[in-house]
Amino acid sequence: MLDIDQLPHGHTLEKTLDNFFFNENETLYIVKSSTTLFFRKKSKLNEKQRAFFKKDIRHTEFRIPLSSLDWVIDTIENGFMKLPSEGGLPADTLHMKNLFDGQELKIRFSPNCMAEDEKGISILNLSVPSKVHNYSTIQLPYVSLLEQGILAELKRIAQNYKNA
Repeated sequence: MLDIDQLPHGHTLEKTLDNFFFNENETLYIVKSSTTLFFRKKSKLNEKQRAFFKKDIRHTEFRIPLSSLDWVIDTIENGFMKLPSEGGLPADTLHMKNLFDGQELKIRFSPNCMAEDEKGISILNLSVPSKVHNYSTIQLPYVSLLEQGILAELKRIAQNYKNA
């Protein structure tokens, strides 16, 4: 897992988002290497969570190949965020899959993303296990993608990757 304070050579911190999903206890870091985009989440735990996890802060990490960014952005923006009448995916399409650099990715629409009735997407890397599952995932509510600038940041990183 990446140490944000001591990133390996060739890794750059692209964005720090305090109050991720407007939660003062969540920080999302977006880190880039020459081939990979990392999402690192730091969560300050409440009393009940501290008792369960036996620690004060929980770190999670999700990663995707940089080569997948154009597809990820297009699938989110032009697939799930648009209505079918606007050129978006059919209403019964709830997920899309693709393969990049040997890693199988899945983007799934979520009507309850991190909160009830909060639309968003989950990105799954079916080729990279987490500590709990045989895949890793991150949830990105539309409000965070749009109002907190995550989608704009992904577009900037994708453009820089293409120009490199």
